[in-house]
Amino acid sequence: MRILKEQELASIKGGGAGVAIGIVVGTIIVFLAGLLDGISRPISCEK
Repeated sequence: MRILKEQELASIKGGGAGVAIGIVVGTIIVFLAGLLDGISRPISCEK
């Protein structure tokens, strides 16, 4: 194992933020699509 210098520590970037943003945006789009579909084509429950 090698000890990192302060400059090397500052240059480390994580890759999880981009994935998380993509998942959140996708979730919002799917939710809005379902909401608009439910408003435009309401399906009644069969009792």
